[in-house]
Amino acid sequence: MEAADDRRGLRLPGPEGPRLLLLPGRQEPGPGDGGAPSQPQLQPGRAEHPTGDQDPEPPPARRPGRPERPRLRRTGPLRTSPFPFLFLAAAIGLGISAASAFPIPPGPACGLSFILLAAGWLAFAVRSDRTAVFFLLAAVAASGAARLALQDRDYERNPLHSHEAGDYVDIAGRLYRSPGREPDRDLLFIDVRTVGSGGAELPVRGHLRLSVPFARGTRPRLDLLAGDEVHASVRLSSGGAFRNFGAFSYERYLRGVNIHRRASTKTSLLVRRSAAAPAGSVRARISRIRCGIQAELERRFPAADGKDISPTGAVLEALLLGEDGRLDEATVENLQQTGLYHLFAISGGHIAILNVLLFSLFRLVRMSPRASRLALAAFLVFYTILVEGSPSVLRAVIMTLAYLAGRLLWKDVHVLNTISASALFLLLLNPSSLFDAGFQLTYVATLSIILFTPPLLKKLPRLPFKATELACLSVTAALGVAPLIARNFNRVTLSSLLLNFAAIPLVGLIMGVGYAFLPFAAAFPAAAG
Repeated sequence: MEAADDRRGLRLPGPEGPRLLLLPGRQEPGPGDGGAPSQPQLQPGRAEHPTGDQDPEPPPARRPGRPERPRLRRTGPLRTSPFPFLFLAAAIGLGISAASAFPIPPGPACGLSFILLAAGWLAFAVRSDRTAVFFLLAAVAASGAARLALQDRDYERNPLHSHEAGDYVDIAGRLYRSPGREPDRDLLFIDVRTVGSGGAELPVRGHLRLSVPFARGTRPRLDLLAGDEVHASVRLSSGGAFRNFGAFSYERYLRGVNIHRRASTKTSLLVRRSAAAPAGSVRARISRIRCGIQAELERRFPAADGKDISPTGAVLEALLLGEDGRLDEATVENLQQTGLYHLFAISGGHIAILNVLLFSLFRLVRMSPRASRLALAAFLVFYTILVEGSPSVLRAVIMTLAYLAGRLLWKDVHVLNTISASALFLLLLNPSSLFDAGFQLTYVATLSIILFTPPLLKKLPRLPFKATELACLSVTAALGVAPLIARNFNRVTLSSLLLNFAAIPLVGLIMGVGYAFLPFAAAFPAAAG
């Protein structure tokens, strides 16, 4: 109801007639305003009350001498982070690094992880959010230490790794990936089943990398596929390697790629295939496709003597399949001096080029964005199988798949969060990958691009053909990885900042033409020439 002076209130009955109860925050009408009589403000617990109102019930008296119990006070809520996987990945990486510097048995590491996890839940139960987050991140770090300790324990206990053999032994097993090719040797990756010495054959399991000399001009290369069963007479390495303090550790690298022992043999005559791969084996089919591409490159780009592949064919083999073992020393040295070697060893750069090529193709045929992402994800999975799970390709593909999954499931995706999620997954899968130079270079370059490219683009003019974006990507990535390159390879090459402008589009063009030409040549050999 409104009073005469436009004030709002409620008309309540009373013994002296109706009166106006004003809403809170208003002044009461005076006696001369022509309204209802004045009314004091109603406040619970006050002694003054208008006539006709009942007194509120007084609060119950507290017992004398009984202290009031303090109530648990909840701290302010933590602000939600848009990239929680960044903190998880950093915590597990810190735990792995600590376990490498200060080795700890798996049992105490796992126990510490459970204790910290229980402490985190207890802190959360008493409403101490910040303490709970601290303990939970510490539990993740302890889990990283435990994961590395378990991997090292299993590696040291492997029967093939601990097998003692001073002379030649006979091994039997199955190839778990296609043979590697180098200018003077073939590399076989064998899942060993038995080891024989002195007429006795023992069941010994483990992964072996066997180096087989390539007698150029005398005998052809080994014609083997993944899944073939082989027998060989080999000499096992004694293990261990000399290195400078803090330098590259080949033993740690072998642990990261799950190779338990190295071996060598005098001649390829000591290696024979005892059984072919199963007919329905997917691994064998992929290996046959890979070896078919290599054979096509050798046929179209033969060496001067016609016995192997030419330097040009070796470059194409490195770009298309990631097999850089047959690059000659002069080419490798030139690529390292110019800082362009990363373009010829399949890594995140190749996956980025493939993404651009495929997205351009999908846009040309007018595919929807969702269908384009699904098709790209399927192709990347096939490509990872084709290169047989190369660590660098696996890293880049998992990073890309994490981003594509985020775009398919959610509207807004933080690139930093998806990259951190891929790093967390890879470290849980293989904690030794943290010490791999390729792992470090991949993520440092990606973080440098994410953090520094956007602010740099805002201060630079936009040039045609996306030259500004390419320059920013090249500069931020090169400067971000410069300390790691100096530490691991004892050199820093700044010429790549300029050479990348021409090299990256050229490499993309070569890869696009190569991937289109090889299936065409296989389907129509006469038209391909």
